[in-house]
Amino acid sequence: MIKEFTFNHFQVNTYVVYDKTKECVLVDVGCINSEEEGQLDKFIQDNNLIVKHLLLTHAHIDHCFGMKKYAKQYNLPITMNEGGKTMMDISVGQADMMGFGQIEFKDVEKKYIEYGDKIVFGDNYVLKTFDVSGHCEGSVAYYSEKEKFVIVGDAIFKQSIGRTDFFGGDLDKLLINIRKNILTLPYDTEILCGHGENTTIDAEMNNNPFIQKY
Repeated sequence: MIKEFTFNHFQVNTYVVYDKTKECVLVDVGCINSEEEGQLDKFIQDNNLIVKHLLLTHAHIDHCFGMKKYAKQYNLPITMNEGGKTMMDISVGQADMMGFGQIEFKDVEKKYIEYGDKIVFGDNYVLKTFDVSGHCEGSVAYYSEKEKFVIVGDAIFKQSIGRTDFFGGDLDKLLINIRKNILTLPYDTEILCGHGENTTIDAEMNNNPFIQKY
């Protein structure tokens, strides 16, 4: 089961993935204020969920806003690929420049995962990790073969792809990773995006102009 929230000025999609055991993972916690935190906290409490992992698709600040708060709240590390370490450091300064205040991650534990690792929780609920770098370094997709969805962060959107003009962006790398690690999934797999509407592998194979162009 999946609950989706849309948080902060950048309209980031935050996901709660859980099963009948009530164990869950939080992906890209983008809460930026107490009102948004209250929405997420209420859902977790109302459903008696037990948070087992805090997962990050990539370390751009809009996807990181709430990660520190929930890492402290649940005494959990931020699970991410080590390639995103530099981007996280840069994002701290970006947040301050944009007027969101200082967000510091040095005192938060990180758990670095390799591409191909599996995140396991609940009743053998497995999320496989794939490399979708290109929007920025260290980007991770989380795929559930059983539930037929993949959480992709900002790698691919409905009829679009992630920007590659930011620090660490690489268009060729992004397109290679999309073709290799996303479009090879079953056609009926739902793509859960970092912003905007969700889509499917089949829809993007047939309608995404960026994929068709290259």
